[in-house]
Amino acid sequence: MVRKIYNWLFGDSLVVYVACRMSGRDKAEMVHRAQFVVETLAIFGITGISPVLEEGVKAESTKLINYDKEQVRGFWARDKHIIRYVSHAVLFDHAEMPSLGMTREFSLNRGTLWRPTVIVLAKDVPVSVSVFEDDFVTNSVHSAAAYMNLTWGSKWKRISWRMRMLIRTLPKFLLGQLYGFR
Repeated sequence: MVRKIYNWLFGDSLVVYVACRMSGRDKAEMVHRAQFVVETLAIFGITGISPVLEEGVKAESTKLINYDKEQVRGFWARDKHIIRYVSHAVLFDHAEMPSLGMTREFSLNRGTLWRPTVIVLAKDVPVSVSVFEDDFVTNSVHSAAAYMNLTWGSKWKRISWRMRMLIRTLPKFLLGQLYGFR
Protein backbone atom coordinates (compact mmCIF):
# COMPACT_ATOMS: atom_id res chain seq x y z
CA MET A 1 0.00 0.00 0.00
CA VAL A 2 2.80 2.42 0.92
CA ARG A 3 4.59 1.55 -2.34
CA LYS A 4 1.45 2.32 -4.35
CA ILE A 5 1.03 5.68 -2.65
CA TYR A 6 4.72 6.46 -3.16
CA ASN A 7 4.53 5.55 -6.87
CA TRP A 8 1.32 7.56 -7.28
CA LEU A 9 2.97 10.65 -5.80
CA PHE A 10 6.57 10.31 -7.02
CA GLY A 11 6.47 7.90 -9.98
CA ASP A 12 6.63 8.90 -13.63
CA SER A 13 3.20 10.08 -14.69
CA LEU A 14 3.61 13.07 -17.00
CA VAL A 15 1.27 13.27 -20.02
CA VAL A 16 2.21 15.78 -22.71
CA TYR A 17 0.14 17.00 -25.65
CA VAL A 18 2.40 17.53 -28.68
CA ALA A 19 1.09 20.52 -30.61
CA CYS A 20 2.31 21.17 -34.14
CA ARG A 21 1.23 22.79 -37.36
CA MET A 22 -0.69 20.30 -39.45
CA SER A 23 -2.51 22.09 -42.27
CA GLY A 24 -0.50 22.42 -45.46
CA ARG A 25 2.37 20.17 -44.30
CA ASP A 26 3.56 16.97 -45.92
CA LYS A 27 1.71 14.09 -44.25
CA ALA A 28 4.61 11.60 -44.40
CA GLU A 29 7.02 14.07 -42.79
CA MET A 30 4.42 14.93 -40.14
CA VAL A 31 3.76 11.30 -39.21
CA HIS A 32 7.49 10.49 -39.08
CA ARG A 33 8.17 13.51 -36.84
CA ALA A 34 5.19 12.75 -34.56
CA GLN A 35 6.38 9.16 -34.08
CA PHE A 36 9.90 10.40 -33.30
CA VAL A 37 8.65 12.91 -30.72
CA VAL A 38 6.31 10.44 -28.97
CA GLU A 39 9.04 7.75 -28.89
CA THR A 40 11.58 10.24 -27.51
CA LEU A 41 9.20 11.33 -24.77
CA ALA A 42 8.61 7.67 -23.86
CA ILE A 43 12.36 7.18 -23.33
CA PHE A 44 12.06 9.74 -20.52
CA GLY A 45 8.94 8.14 -18.99
CA ILE A 46 6.55 10.65 -20.55
CA THR A 47 3.32 9.75 -22.34
CA GLY A 48 3.07 11.84 -25.49
CA ILE A 49 -0.24 12.49 -27.24
CA SER A 50 0.16 13.69 -30.81
CA PRO A 51 -2.86 14.93 -32.79
CA VAL A 52 -1.12 13.69 -35.95
CA LEU A 53 -1.19 10.12 -34.65
CA GLU A 54 -4.53 10.47 -32.83
CA GLU A 55 -6.28 11.68 -35.98
CA GLY A 56 -4.83 8.85 -38.04
CA VAL A 57 -2.97 10.97 -40.58
CA LYS A 58 -1.67 8.62 -43.27
CA ALA A 59 2.04 8.74 -44.12
CA GLU A 60 1.52 9.86 -47.72
CA SER A 61 3.66 12.32 -49.64
CA THR A 62 0.84 14.83 -50.02
CA LYS A 63 -0.08 17.96 -48.13
CA LEU A 64 -2.72 17.81 -45.43
CA ILE A 65 -5.73 19.89 -46.42
CA ASN A 66 -8.92 19.61 -44.39
CA TYR A 67 -12.06 20.48 -46.32
CA ASP A 68 -14.54 18.84 -43.94
CA LYS A 69 -15.56 21.57 -41.47
CA GLU A 70 -17.41 19.18 -39.14
CA GLN A 71 -14.44 16.81 -39.00
CA VAL A 72 -12.15 19.70 -38.06
CA ARG A 73 -14.68 20.82 -35.41
CA GLY A 74 -14.56 17.32 -33.91
CA PHE A 75 -10.74 17.23 -33.96
CA TRP A 76 -10.58 20.62 -32.25
CA ALA A 77 -13.09 19.58 -29.57
CA ARG A 78 -11.02 16.45 -28.87
CA ASP A 79 -7.76 18.43 -28.81
CA LYS A 80 -9.23 20.91 -26.30
CA HIS A 81 -10.45 18.02 -24.16
CA ILE A 82 -6.97 16.46 -24.14
CA ILE A 83 -5.28 19.77 -23.27
CA ARG A 84 -7.80 20.53 -20.50
CA TYR A 85 -8.41 17.14 -18.90
CA VAL A 86 -5.76 14.63 -19.98
CA SER A 87 -2.38 16.30 -20.46
CA HIS A 88 -0.29 18.03 -17.81
CA ALA A 89 1.85 20.07 -20.21
CA VAL A 90 2.06 20.99 -23.89
CA LEU A 91 5.12 20.72 -26.10
CA PHE A 92 5.00 22.93 -29.20
CA ASP A 93 7.03 21.07 -31.80
CA HIS A 94 8.50 23.17 -34.60
CA ALA A 95 6.98 26.28 -33.08
CA GLU A 96 8.66 28.35 -35.79
CA MET A 97 5.95 26.99 -38.13
CA PRO A 98 2.92 28.62 -36.50
CA SER A 99 -0.70 28.02 -37.39
CA LEU A 100 -3.98 29.40 -36.17
CA GLY A 101 -4.67 26.08 -34.45
CA MET A 102 -1.35 26.16 -32.57
CA THR A 103 -2.09 29.73 -31.51
CA ARG A 104 -5.37 28.62 -29.98
CA GLU A 105 -3.72 25.61 -28.30
CA PHE A 106 -1.06 27.90 -26.82
CA SER A 107 -3.68 30.35 -25.60
CA LEU A 108 -5.74 27.61 -23.99
CA ASN A 109 -2.75 25.91 -22.35
CA ARG A 110 -0.78 28.92 -21.16
CA GLY A 111 -3.25 31.80 -21.09
CA THR A 112 -6.34 30.05 -19.75
CA LEU A 113 -5.12 26.99 -17.85
CA TRP A 114 -1.69 28.31 -16.74
CA ARG A 115 -0.07 25.00 -17.63
CA PRO A 116 3.57 24.15 -18.37
CA THR A 117 4.67 25.07 -21.89
CA VAL A 118 7.76 23.89 -23.75
CA ILE A 119 8.83 25.21 -27.15
CA VAL A 120 10.94 23.22 -29.63
CA LEU A 121 12.37 25.26 -32.49
CA ALA A 122 14.49 24.29 -35.49
CA LYS A 123 18.18 25.14 -35.16
CA ASP A 124 19.21 28.70 -35.96
CA VAL A 125 15.72 30.09 -35.35
CA PRO A 126 16.08 33.27 -33.30
CA VAL A 127 13.99 33.48 -30.16
CA SER A 128 12.57 36.57 -28.54
CA VAL A 129 10.13 36.90 -25.65
CA SER A 130 9.43 33.16 -25.60
CA VAL A 131 12.53 32.61 -23.45
CA PHE A 132 10.96 34.87 -20.81
CA GLU A 133 7.36 33.71 -21.10
CA ASP A 134 7.56 29.96 -21.72
CA ASP A 135 8.96 27.40 -19.33
CA PHE A 136 11.65 26.06 -21.65
CA VAL A 137 12.80 26.81 -25.19
CA THR A 138 15.13 24.40 -26.97
CA ASN A 139 16.20 23.01 -30.33
CA SER A 140 16.11 19.39 -29.18
CA VAL A 141 13.23 17.05 -28.38
CA HIS A 142 15.62 15.11 -26.12
CA SER A 143 16.48 18.16 -24.02
CA ALA A 144 12.79 19.13 -23.90
CA ALA A 145 11.88 15.65 -22.63
CA ALA A 146 14.69 15.67 -20.05
CA TYR A 147 13.58 19.10 -18.78
CA MET A 148 9.91 18.10 -18.61
CA ASN A 149 10.70 14.89 -16.74
CA LEU A 150 12.96 16.74 -14.31
CA THR A 151 10.47 19.56 -13.72
CA TRP A 152 7.00 17.94 -13.96
CA GLY A 153 7.64 14.18 -14.26
CA SER A 154 5.74 13.17 -11.13
CA LYS A 155 2.54 14.31 -9.45
CA TRP A 156 4.59 15.77 -6.56
CA LYS A 157 6.75 17.81 -8.96
CA ARG A 158 3.65 19.17 -10.72
CA ILE A 159 1.97 20.08 -7.42
CA SER A 160 5.13 21.87 -6.24
CA TRP A 161 5.50 23.73 -9.56
CA ARG A 162 1.85 24.80 -9.59
CA MET A 163 1.94 26.07 -5.99
CA ARG A 164 5.08 28.16 -6.69
CA MET A 165 3.53 29.47 -9.91
CA LEU A 166 0.25 30.43 -8.22
CA ILE A 167 2.00 32.20 -5.34
CA ARG A 168 4.04 34.18 -7.87
CA THR A 169 1.31 35.01 -10.40
CA LEU A 170 -2.15 34.87 -8.80
CA PRO A 171 -1.95 38.26 -7.06
CA LYS A 172 -0.93 39.94 -10.37
CA PHE A 173 -3.74 38.12 -12.18
CA LEU A 174 -6.35 39.26 -9.67
CA LEU A 175 -5.06 42.84 -9.79
CA GLY A 176 -5.21 42.74 -13.59
CA GLN A 177 -8.80 41.55 -13.41
CA LEU A 178 -9.69 44.44 -11.10
CA TYR A 179 -8.09 46.89 -13.54
CA GLY A 180 -10.40 45.44 -16.20
CA PHE A 181 -13.30 47.30 -14.54
CA ARG A 182 -11.73 50.72 -15.25
